[in-house]
Amino acid sequence: MNIQLRIQQEKERLSKTDMRIAHYILTHRERVKSLTSTEFAEKITVGQSSVIKFIKKIGFSGFTDFKIALSEELAREENPDTTPPYGALHNNITLEDSIETIASKISYNHIQSIETTLTHILDSEMLQRIEKIIDHLDKARKIVILGIGASSLVAKDFEHKLTKIGKIAIHDLDSHVQVTHAISANSQDIILTISHSGETELFIETLRAVAEQDVERISITGSTHNSIAKLSDLNICTVASENFIRSSALSSRITQLTLIDMLFIGLLKRNYQSGIEYIEKSRQVVGGLKI
Repeated sequence: MNIQLRIQQEKERLSKTDMRIAHYILTHRERVKSLTSTEFAEKITVGQSSVIKFIKKIGFSGFTDFKIALSEELAREENPDTTPPYGALHNNITLEDSIETIASKISYNHIQSIETTLTHILDSEMLQRIEKIIDHLDKARKIVILGIGASSLVAKDFEHKLTKIGKIAIHDLDSHVQVTHAISANSQDIILTISHSGETELFIETLRAVAEQDVERISITGSTHNSIAKLSDLNICTVASENFIRSSALSSRITQLTLIDMLFIGLLKRNYQSGIEYIEKSRQVVGGLKI
């Protein structure tokens, strides 16, 4: 529910007026929590409707909902006992931190990222999109999954889950082989791209190429305003803060895994009997092996 994270998530589609509103919120949080939407608008000389639109853009139902979240956030910061053991909302890990503090910070950051992602996707429009993605994955002849780095680990996990319930899913750890599978896909198949940045050049070029082949393109990205999302027929996004060791993709990986688990359970619900049979057969065979 971190408000700064929400604003950061939407920064690429904020207008100049939105940026003024965002800046005032982030620099005058104590003052903002006691203002009405009309008073807030007057403070920065914008229309009240602009304030309400901005508040909804960052995921709140209205100004009252926003102020409640802001007040709770400030209260947690002022009262360390109500926050995780390290006594602050900041998720930055420093060289001076003990293992106990690192564990607390990582755990809290993961929880915060998952909660913020869920808040973002749990609205009627996004839920309909997720249902549509599950429907398309269910009907697909073959699912080609693209992802590199940490996203490749998530892609491999999804491939494994899909295979367990009898779906034909392909993810190769070699990105060039991934592209080969994607280029050979046809209109009966789906290409699912997992990329936090949404700007992986190799996959951008791949999606441009397959667009001419009438292949369904689905993506999971860190926002809806990036090249891969724009080249996709359907997109869902995660919210994650990566302030420390960005290349390790600590939070983005967790939120990506959360979303693919949602998709997997949705597919399993639709194919419960056959899916359970596949899982049970796999368990019996593997369980019988002596390793």
